[in-house]
Amino acid sequence: MAYFSHDANSAGDIKCRRLIRVLGYEGYERWWRVCELMASATGHCLPVSERIDAEILSDELRFDGTKALMSYLESLADFELISSDELSQGRVASEKMMRNAERFGQNRRNGRLGGRPKKE
Repeated sequence: MAYFSHDANSAGDIKCRRLIRVLGYEGYERWWRVCELMASATGHCLPVSERIDAEILSDELRFDGTKALMSYLESLADFELISSDELSQGRVASEKMMRNAERFGQNRRNGRLGGRPKKE
């Protein structure tokens, strides 16, 4: 997905407010990087079950190791920003990202139909 919705008032959302309160704006910035990565990933989820995948994500988010990354991801799950079920299966996924991706795909499909005569 080349684009995803980023509401201008997202910092006011209760889940993001909790994130900022506990992890600060650095945690909030990392959250949006996670969103960008999920948006561009196949299936809109990020693998973390393999050590190498967790290390790559840890590097991408500028953590000092996978232990800090996993603690951060568990916090995101606690704030309900990502799915705790998916995380327990070694994937970082967001229900909202999945809904946005579905809506984006539907809009793209509908756009391709524009200007075509309706079948009677």
